[in-house]
Amino acid sequence: MGLESLCDTTSSACITKRTAPCLSPMSHVSPAGQHDQKPTPSNIIGNISMALNLAACQHALIHDMILAGYKNAVVARSANCRASSVRRFRANMRCYGSTKAPPNGVGRRLLLSHPMLTALLDRLAMKPNMYRDEMVEFLEKEFETTIPASNIGRSLRSARWMRKTSHRGWHLRCLSPS
Repeated sequence: MGLESLCDTTSSACITKRTAPCLSPMSHVSPAGQHDQKPTPSNIIGNISMALNLAACQHALIHDMILAGYKNAVVARSANCRASSVRRFRANMRCYGSTKAPPNGVGRRLLLSHPMLTALLDRLAMKPNMYRDEMVEFLEKEFETTIPASNIGRSLRSARWMRKTSHRGWHLRCLSPS
């Protein structure tokens, strides 16, 4: 198997350096040289311009070459990236099974799982006048975990539950014959 052609035996897909459109000589580190793009404040730190993200076909090429056992310098040369990037991709493959790490989550981590929130909303449908400390006690009793009251309020807000609207529905349920 040469450097010019790398075939994936599982999917019968063949990646060649000559035929892959993203592996042009200018498809790597220079953001100003690629597609007449000027350096912007988002891709410049100090006087050093940062590289753009690699294309999906470059990630596939790097993944296949790492699995085939090529050295970092050889992989970097054929994929038009740096050897340090290949080292990072190797670490990502060890940890996550892919050259890309999973995205980091945004926002605050929720302590209330979906089944816990569903059980709490069902309980609030029956008793909408529960205080937060009663909600904490309910969750402790049902799920044997301590959840802060502030987290319960935040989770109820994200579920768009409001005491006023649930209370109105509760009154209508009490008035309707069952």
